[in-house]
Amino acid sequence: MNEIFLSSFHSLFSLTATRFLTFLFTTIIIVISLTLNQDQFVIAQQQQQQLPGVETTKSLSQAKQE
Repeated sequence: MNEIFLSSFHSLFSLTATRFLTFLFTTIIIVISLTLNQDQFVIAQQQQQQLPGVETTKSLSQAKQE
């Protein structure tokens, strides 16, 4: 009787641990993906501001002040 209980407990624990690790791994992947996408967005904005011939709002306001 005790062996059956231990066997079912082990199965339940194994299933719970597997689900938890899957959830944790998925959450980490999502957070990393969002962080990388945000960094790429910032880099793209910086590159767009550095392109020659492309006037940004900042450069237009500087031209008006001069």
